[in-house]
Amino acid sequence: MFIYDNDFLTPEEISHIDKVFNSKYDWKYSNILEHDDSIGNIKYFTADPQEGSQEYEAAMFILNKMLTKHQISQGIVKRVKFNMTPAYGRSIVASPHRDMQEEHMVFLYYVNDANGDTIIYDGLEGGHTVSPKRGAAIVFDGSQHAWCTPYDGPIRQVINIAFYR
Repeated sequence: MFIYDNDFLTPEEISHIDKVFNSKYDWKYSNILEHDDSIGNIKYFTADPQEGSQEYEAAMFILNKMLTKHQISQGIVKRVKFNMTPAYGRSIVASPHRDMQEEHMVFLYYVNDANGDTIIYDGLEGGHTVSPKRGAAIVFDGSQHAWCTPYDGPIRQVINIAFYR
């Protein structure tokens, strides 16, 4: 399953999510080591909104709105993360990965326009490539995907939710 939608939120809702995402809370620095040492490290920042917080509720609102529009049952939400990736002067592709070992779905919401695509794999090949567009979201089977760093421009801002159906 793969769904892309850039028209499920109102401009006011998009603006509200932007404000919530960019509010002040603790960002954690992460460093992902690539399998190819010639590429080096990918650095990004992540935050884990707690259930019941304004950030968590905003993320659940957009998830539910997307799933309702596309008649997908939500099931159990396992993780909500806010991610920011700075520009590197060139695009670096993160290793293909799964967010969880169990079968699950992934909802990605793009908080801002940026470069730094998301790649959803179909076997060994990239089946879908999505460029971050403010207010757009994708839902896909979480079996294997990757993301790219922005090569220039703004920080890539994404809300990532893993859930069971």
